Amino acid sequence: MLEGARTAHFRLIIVDGKAYVEKYKKSVPSRDLFTVWGIAQLLRLYPGRLPDLEMMFDCNDQPVIKSRDYKGPNAGPPPLFRYCSNRWSLDIVFPDWPETNIKPWKHLSKGIKEGNKRVKWEDRVPLAYWKGTPKMAASRRDLMNCNISDRHNWGALLYTQAKAMGEASSHYVHEDLKMDYVYDYMFHLLNEYARLLKFKSTIPPKAVELCPEVMACAAAGVWKKYMLESLEEAPSDTIPCTLPPPYDPQALKAFLDGKFTKTKQVESWENEYWDKQNVKQ
Repeated sequence: MLEGARTAHFRLIIVDGKAYVEKYKKSVPSRDLFTVWGIAQLLRLYPGRLPDLEMMFDCNDQPVIKSRDYKGPNAGPPPLFRYCSNRWSLDIVFPDWPETNIKPWKHLSKGIKEGNKRVKWEDRVPLAYWKGTPKMAASRRDLMNCNISDRHNWGALLYTQAKAMGEASSHYVHEDLKMDYVYDYMFHLLNEYARLLKFKSTIPPKAVELCPEVMACAAAGVWKKYMLESLEEAPSDTIPCTLPPPYDPQALKAFLDGKFTKTKQVESWENEYWDKQNVKQ
């Protein structure tokens, strides 16, 4: 675990249902604050249900625990939590938390639903807004160069597909990414992680107890407003969802093989299309 601290921004410890934070370095710009805030809300929602544990958290974007460096039966990777990972990395994925001009999801989702009803899809301005940086991945840079050309018959095809994709994505976001489900993911992830720890968690001398009320009182402006809006005021009146059993080796292999086959099929279609376009030119 100490190896994971090389890049970690903070260390979080839960002992007897209370959370403590030891900060190592400042994150960009306040990711650590709102990540800790999200964990504090989880503890308010399910008080006394999380076991003792401690975790290292890296608030940067790119994963750092490369799977190629940890092979073999005794090559356990250092556990490091962060917001994203990929198939080449072993960083543990944890939900991020809005911290810059984005309302808490319970309020934002209502606004999105209402906005979708104001203007029909056919009457919307054909522009999309994306908040982010194209420098984080090559696929994003490719997306910046993606424009409809008069040389191709993409217009009608993309229009139909985009509408179907938008409707499916909207349904998924509103039905499968509810905050209750996000909290349950956090709950089960931390519980399963705690089962793997082979030591007793203790409170470090430099750690500070996590208190949501104190955090909200110290905040100002939009941060304070969004904290108060996302504050879980009472424990949940229902227990967390039941975690499905893990894949057995054969089922997991079948799932991964199917994913690989479908990915290769799509790549084959793409290559075939571009080969035909090059021949026409």
